[in-house]
Amino acid sequence: METMDERYGKAESQRIEDVQWISEATANGDVLLCKDLRITVNPLEAQCLYMTAPGSLVSPTGT
Repeated sequence: METMDERYGKAESQRIEDVQWISEATANGDVLLCKDLRITVNPLEAQCLYMTAPGSLVSPTGT
């Protein structure tokens, strides 16, 4: 398991676009675990998730 902070650094992980990290992570064969359901609402992010991440799980945090 690798967090966004571990992959990109704490400061950069807050600025990186979801489309970019999804593409990069899935290109490496990583399985994605997301806690932010907003990723499924943005059409570009949802399409990127659908097209590149067959091994992904989005779990709501309740907030």
